[in-house]
Amino acid sequence: MRKPAFIKLNIPVSRTILLIFVLAAGVLVFFGRIIYVGSVQTKQTDEMVMHTYRVMEQVDNIRLGVSESEGLVRSYLITGEEHILNELQKVHLSIQYAAATAHQMALDSTQKAWLGQLGSTLKRSGTDQQAFLASQKPIAQGKDLDAKGRELSQQINEQLSSIRERQQMLLQQRTKVSEQTEQRLIKIAVAGAFIVILFIAVLLWQLDKDIRLRKRAEQEIRESEVKYRKLIEGPGIITFTANLKGEFEFISAKAKGLTGYSPLELQGKSFAVLVPAQWQQQVLEKFEQQFNERVFEMVVRFPIETKEGEQKWVKLTSLTISADEQIVGFQCTVKDISDEMEAESKLKESEELVQTLLNNTHEGFFMVDRNLTIRVMNRPAREGMEMRTGKKVEIGMHLLSVIPDEVLAQATENFERVFKGEYVEYESKYETANGTQWLRISHSPVMENGKEITGAAVVTSDITSIKQNEERIREADQKIRAMLSSTEEGFYMISPEYNIIMINEAGKKILRSIAGKPVRENDQILEFIREERKEVFRVMVEKVMRGMVQETETMIETDEGEQWYHNTYFPVRNEKNQVIAVCIAAKNITERKLVDRAWEKIREEREEYQFRLQSILDNTPLIMFIKDVEGRYLLINRSFKEEFSRTEEEVIGKTDFDFEDDENAIRYREADEKVLLTLEHVQTDETVQMADGEHNLLIVKFPLFDKDEIVYGVGGIATDITERVKAREKLVEAKKKAEAAELLQEQFLANMSH
Repeated sequence: MRKPAFIKLNIPVSRTILLIFVLAAGVLVFFGRIIYVGSVQTKQTDEMVMHTYRVMEQVDNIRLGVSESEGLVRSYLITGEEHILNELQKVHLSIQYAAATAHQMALDSTQKAWLGQLGSTLKRSGTDQQAFLASQKPIAQGKDLDAKGRELSQQINEQLSSIRERQQMLLQQRTKVSEQTEQRLIKIAVAGAFIVILFIAVLLWQLDKDIRLRKRAEQEIRESEVKYRKLIEGPGIITFTANLKGEFEFISAKAKGLTGYSPLELQGKSFAVLVPAQWQQQVLEKFEQQFNERVFEMVVRFPIETKEGEQKWVKLTSLTISADEQIVGFQCTVKDISDEMEAESKLKESEELVQTLLNNTHEGFFMVDRNLTIRVMNRPAREGMEMRTGKKVEIGMHLLSVIPDEVLAQATENFERVFKGEYVEYESKYETANGTQWLRISHSPVMENGKEITGAAVVTSDITSIKQNEERIREADQKIRAMLSSTEEGFYMISPEYNIIMINEAGKKILRSIAGKPVRENDQILEFIREERKEVFRVMVEKVMRGMVQETETMIETDEGEQWYHNTYFPVRNEKNQVIAVCIAAKNITERKLVDRAWEKIREEREEYQFRLQSILDNTPLIMFIKDVEGRYLLINRSFKEEFSRTEEEVIGKTDFDFEDDENAIRYREADEKVLLTLEHVQTDETVQMADGEHNLLIVKFPLFDKDEIVYGVGGIATDITERVKAREKLVEAKKKAEAAELLQEQFLANMSH
């Protein structure tokens, strides 16, 4: 079968045109290769930037975990509630997990070494906190451990700051490399486009020169034009016929309105003069397919370039013209669809923005049709379903195939209610590999034209933390409940123009307390920021729009008094990794600030009490000491240190076995255990070695009880009775001498009587 000539080479070409085609193809291949390599480098750089963000997220989790653990320690010291120890252990595990994850993810050797040191410090800090709280140590020891805890906390904060600064530096470097690569690609693309346009211009000039040689065929074309005039119908529709060389044999007068060329200007020319170079091959392949497969009708959409250089989109419908069962040409109609293509482009951009917003929310969202086939789904919804079922979830799957068996019946019933027009909301509990998860799930019908229900929209919110907090609130006192209730975060999203795109109720409450007026979406957020904070707020937003994450603590004077908020600013990106909005999460930390102040006051009061108690004991001439139930010294007075020539560092936290021989230490320990067993005082006489020799001590030991009547140690008071013992010994010796003298006297008198 003979192929149309224009499908092979458009029109008969000269050597010059062929050479231009070859050079143009070479240039396209060269620039295409450069752009491809650049795009690969850009993708790798973007992946490194996203990896840096993930490491920074783990570092932020560590920082928040450390703050939460310190808060739990303070809460325990205030309330003494045992369940806080379990919560503290969970927080320590989450901190270690975040540190291990960040260490594993880190690629930079310096960052990896710092993260390793941080993990060791975190582990040591967690161990010290657990040991301190589990042992229920008294005030003096608590003071030492608290000082040690503050030192570790300062060390952790310094390490976190160093790591975050390093990560910020890496992020800036990688972002800069990405921007440089993109700029280089743009320059290359502009240069390539310029060269291609130059080739096209030369090609069109050469084609025009060749076409002039065929002007003698124009008369025949004009004669055949009349028989096609009746085909020209409908506004905006252009009709033309073309031979197998692709040359216009007839074209309607409406062509000038679409292309800018008159029918005479296009007569005898190839349709390729209207098609951009990058689209010519694709359009030619369509005609070749229609010719080879003998398809009677073909529809194709592609852009054209008008005489003025304007680009328009058209829909071409091609019918084959046959004679003697052979295809001899094509009869085509062309319609301008530029407005339709522009509308499709805007719709696609709108869909991308909506999908980006959905992917950056904490709630899961998906939509199904009446057959329960998933049509729309954001990232949190997909990840949540995959975690709960262990199955891969994709758009187009049947929803019931990825729902756990235990809730399958309930889900079916809920969708039946939704398809009847009801709104359904409920809470559901799931057992996952990561533990128990609670979800609040809402179903709402999707209606077309406000009448027919075509599907259902489902929103899932993770309320696990809320459920856990409810249990803690029931067990805690009023102050703890108030502090926990303040963990609800305000959330609002703003555009680069400072318009509020999205805001939750907590966020509305915060802004209303600041500005004293209600807030709605699309309001300017600067109207709710106090004048002295506006410039700082603008700087924060500008940094986030450049891809940074910012955190601040702010104090606001309200009608209720001082209100403290921890604000986290983070960017919202679309699928092209472009920052399109700024999200702000505001957490009320007023209670935490008040607790910190209360704890500081308690600590100062305890230190004052400790000082007064120590002053009283140090001004007592008696030797006094306190031991815990394990025999470790907790407190000694000045007389103890002076009489035994020992310092607090040598005694506190140690037992008698650390500075006495085993025989004496065993005897002292037996007396302590007798006090703990009988819960009564025990009195012993001991001979001890002091700086000026041996001394006799009368030691009274007695049990010590806490406020719950639980024994927590042994107290001791020692009185030096050395002089009393010596006097008693002298008295005994004198008595013995008197008795001996009496005996001698009796013997003497007896001898005299004889």
